[in-house]
Amino acid sequence: MEATGLFEKLCRQETLWQAWHDVRQKNTVGGLDHMSVAQFEKTATEDISRIARELQNGQYLPLPYKSISIPKDKKSFRELGLLSVRDKIVQQAIFIIINPLIDKQLSPNSYAYRKGKGAVKAVKRVMHALKHGRAKFIVSCDIKAYFDHIDHSVLFAELTPIIRDHNLLNLIELCTKMGKVRKGNQWVEVSTGIPQGGIISPVLSNFYLIPLDQAMIKLTPDYIRYADDFIILCPEKETALLAKDIIKNVCNDLHLQLKAEPDIYEPAAGFQFLGIRFTKDGIGLDEEKKTRMKEKLGKAFLNEPLKIASVLQKQINGYKAFYGQLLKEPELVFLDETLLALITKFTEKNNITQKKDLLAYFGNYVFLTQDFNKNLSVHFDNIVSQNNKNTAYSPEKNIQLINKRKREYKKLESYGKELIINSYGTFLGIKDGKIIVKNRESKANTLAFNNLAHVSILSKGVSMSTDFIYQCCEHDVGISLFSFKGDHYATIHSPDSTDSELWEKQITALKSGKGKQIASLIVEAKIRNQANLLKYFHKYQKMLMKLLQNSIPKKSNDLLIFQKNAERKSMKLNTERF
Repeated sequence: MEATGLFEKLCRQETLWQAWHDVRQKNTVGGLDHMSVAQFEKTATEDISRIARELQNGQYLPLPYKSISIPKDKKSFRELGLLSVRDKIVQQAIFIIINPLIDKQLSPNSYAYRKGKGAVKAVKRVMHALKHGRAKFIVSCDIKAYFDHIDHSVLFAELTPIIRDHNLLNLIELCTKMGKVRKGNQWVEVSTGIPQGGIISPVLSNFYLIPLDQAMIKLTPDYIRYADDFIILCPEKETALLAKDIIKNVCNDLHLQLKAEPDIYEPAAGFQFLGIRFTKDGIGLDEEKKTRMKEKLGKAFLNEPLKIASVLQKQINGYKAFYGQLLKEPELVFLDETLLALITKFTEKNNITQKKDLLAYFGNYVFLTQDFNKNLSVHFDNIVSQNNKNTAYSPEKNIQLINKRKREYKKLESYGKELIINSYGTFLGIKDGKIIVKNRESKANTLAFNNLAHVSILSKGVSMSTDFIYQCCEHDVGISLFSFKGDHYATIHSPDSTDSELWEKQITALKSGKGKQIASLIVEAKIRNQANLLKYFHKYQKMLMKLLQNSIPKKSNDLLIFQKNAERKSMKLNTERF
């Protein structure tokens, strides 16, 4: 296969910068590297140049997809694969190159993920066919877990004649077959399917169903597909029966499974497509769909208060872009009524008593319908007025106020009980009877012993003065040390401490054999420390007596031999000789 220069174009700085611009505009969450778009932007020039070099040298290696699950409906979840920012840039660059080539192959009857198409036009296409009486019978079906069952061998066999550049094809294959990582760094092999969440996944999924599009269009012009959701509007039952057989045969050739046997029904019975209910009286929403939409609005109010307005606006804009262009306003009033009730509850919870504060928070166009937005000022007046009435004192209100103040002081009581140190290079000492916490990257902080009950050290490279340890023991404050993995490996406390739980664990360790292992590790560490100390003296104390100076290396080596023996003993949990 001869290269066509597509890969060379992808590696160019201008292509990657265009891709970075697109990724920055979307500003979606990152993948396994936990890097945000804002963080990447600080070093974008260097990083994009590095990506270009890696691609040109064949050294680019994407991170695995970060696997997360989001609710699909009340009973099931959809697994998404999130990309790191740099991998998004590469996939966006691939999309820039291949999308024009693939879009030329797609049928006009395919409406998803395409410029100038979309779900609204797909629904209107169905409405047009129904209006002109061309649909006497309808065929519909669902493909089982479509994205998860796309066959790689079939996909790339069909892609090869379209993308005649072996380097680009190999890169697409790398991105497609890269594994996923779930919680706990659990690796998931990807032998089939393409991840939902990948930038190139939508265009590849559209391309994969071209054989179905071609077969259906030959049968009837009124075939409408949006991603893997499609219906066939047939002028007669024989056409519908034939369409049913063709669907099963094509899906079998593409190694896809159907959830169930394709349905055939008359339009008068009513049917669903892309979340819209079609009936003989027109289009609308069924009660189940309305319930899910209301629940989604409610979930927006579960975010942090400062995020609620932006999340809510994003949802409302999405509803406007789709349902607002298809349904009449009376069909959407239920959403504004739900939103009004949620805002009322939010106002009461946060004790908002001024309309200007409510307007500053939610803005002037929070609702979906024009009528509600036109009367927004009146709605907000009513909400604030009702909330002001609710502020009057009553026995119930008094209990709420007392509990509120109680919670405040419970927080104050618990504040400062735990000191957590998780920064490398931190020093803990005492100054003027208070704890002083120093770190190279920040100013020194002081903390009184007032409520302090415990100190947890979660990082390497933390040092403590003996004054700090002494004062902690005097105030009966325990010091626990944890490894970077979260394992608790040591505790420092006063011998007079009445920590019965610790004593119980020590006795249990003695009986279970863990005590021997701990003793071995302590002895091993002591020997290693002494050996290192002697090395230090030998290196820096040049004025020591010549005899002593010459003997130190030998003693140090002897101690290292003892250390190795201690390690072996430790592994056997045998401390009898120590």
